[in-house]
Order: sequence, then structure tokens, then C-alpha cells
Amino acid sequence: MNPRSLVRLLALATAALVIWWVSRPPVITPPVVEPKRAVLQPTQPPKAEPIEMPKDPPEAVSSGVNSPPSASLPAAALPQAIADTDLEKVQMMFRDYRSALGENPVGTNAEITKTLTGDNLKQLQLSVPAGSQLNGNGEMIDRWGTPYFFHQLSAKQMEIRSAGPDRQMWTADDRLAH
Repeated sequence: MNPRSLVRLLALATAALVIWWVSRPPVITPPVVEPKRAVLQPTQPPKAEPIEMPKDPPEAVSSGVNSPPSASLPAAALPQAIADTDLEKVQMMFRDYRSALGENPVGTNAEITKTLTGDNLKQLQLSVPAGSQLNGNGEMIDRWGTPYFFHQLSAKQMEIRSAGPDRQMWTADDRLAH
């Protein structure tokens, strides 16, 4: 191989490396957000009105990987940042699936969840992230027990919607990730 060919080959390899580096998707690590806890003085009884806690759905089944949502905080008081972090974790689950199989899974929540957790061509098993669980129908549910809404925008982009504390989809407190 003559020196000119070697220089051209080296320049081509360098250009390919630069193009790959610039076009790769960014890796985003979500911040860890800890819920603030109220500190009560032992000499003063709490002066809050009773809060009706939301009932856990009877069909909710823990996946064994995640702990159930905290019963010490009412659902409406759960910071939006924690709900957004839950969505980011689900979004990362889809990103990992796309990295391995090249595109988003399709179907209903139960079909998508089944695909994400191992029923796919490569038998890739992704764990349901903390803050989410599986219900008796095999659907991935948010921390309020409502199934997520998955909408495939393209082969590389998935819209993920949580109904939020009111457990009603398409209302003002919904949490959304793309």
C-alpha cells in the first residue's frame, strides 16, 4: 500500500469516527430526587386534617424488583419531580430496548410490557423500573396504579403518559415523556 493510499484511508476512518461521535444519541442520567419528609416535634401532635389515602388497586402485583409506592405520602402530595423521574426510567427502558433491537415495541400496554420483559427476538429481559409495577393484566402501571399509555411516534420515539395522582388520563395533572 503506497503512502497516499494510507493517508486517504486514515482520513476516511477519522471522518467516519467524527460522524459517528456527533450523531450518537446523548446519554442522559436522571437526577436522583429524594422526597422531603416532614419532621414532627415529639411534644406537638400533628395538626393536619385527615387525608384519605388512595387505595392500591387490588389487581396490582409487584414484579419482585420494585417496592410498592410509599404509603407515608398521599398521592396528591407526591412531588412532580418524582413522577417525572419515574417516566424517565420507563423511557430509559425503551431506549435500552431500541439499542438492542433497533426499534420500539408495538401493541397494547400489556403486549409492549411483555416484549420489554423478555418476549422478543433476542430474549432481552428488562426489569420494570422502580416507581412502576405490573398489574394482574400484565400492564406496566405508574405509582398510582394506573396503566401507562404508550404511543409509538416513530421507530425511535415513544410517547409515555402517566395519568398522575387523579388516576384520570388526559387531565391537567398527567405526566408525559417523549
